[in-house]
Amino acid sequence: MVSDSSLSAFIASNPDARELKRALAVQMTLLGLKQGAIQAILGVQSSFISTWKQRYLAEGVACFRLGYKGSQPYLSADQRTQINAWLATQSHPSVASLASYIQTQFGVVFRSSQSYYDLLAQAGYSWKKTQARHPKTDPQQGLDKREAIKKN
Repeated sequence: MVSDSSLSAFIASNPDARELKRALAVQMTLLGLKQGAIQAILGVQSSFISTWKQRYLAEGVACFRLGYKGSQPYLSADQRTQINAWLATQSHPSVASLASYIQTQFGVVFRSSQSYYDLLAQAGYSWKKTQARHPKTDPQQGLDKREAIKKN
């Protein structure tokens, strides 16, 4: 059996709330509190208390840790930095050019276009409007319109 000092140290280390609830339930049972009181204090079932007590006695403090760590990202932070630097060199990046760059440089193809949109947004671009102005606009027409307004 693992000593109660390791359990107290685990609780004092400010773990995740779910881990803390597990450890507190076990600590309270080891201190001699009745399961009814523990249920009222922590808002758990008696099966929760007995399950975590058994696991603690068998495995020690490590049993309280959450098992899920999340998925690994497709791109590292360094690769994202490289992509932002590349986007800064582009005058009008598009989703297609970004996808091509990521595939050739890093061998990654995202299933969803949203990932490319997010990368463009991080670099300060919108996937809807990556151009500085509309390609069909005529700058001279705008100047002529301004002159006409000034004359009136």
